[in-house]
Amino acid sequence: MKSIVSSLSSRDRLSIVRFLSYSKRLLLLRRMTMNGIRAARRIVESMAVLEGSSNSKDAVKKAIKFLKDRREKNPVSTIVLLFEVLDQSMCEELNTNLKSK
Repeated sequence: MKSIVSSLSSRDRLSIVRFLSYSKRLLLLRRMTMNGIRAARRIVESMAVLEGSSNSKDAVKKAIKFLKDRREKNPVSTIVLLFEVLDQSMCEELNTNLKSK
């Protein structure tokens, strides 16, 4: 995560969501100005590896919602989901939701 945050510029926007049995948005979608990068780095550094099972379907649904609800619509948008384990059903759900956009 640190390298992702470090590679962003003021043209980029980032939202950080942590999820286990439920998801929680830790950083609202914001421009990666110096203040935005500083806020994102603080959050990433404070996050610890948490034990428990992750709710990957909830994470995908929330990511799709962020993409659909954003105020500024860029011609190119990206969702990056970082998981320890990626299951096939989650990939299928992501593809289905993105195609219905």
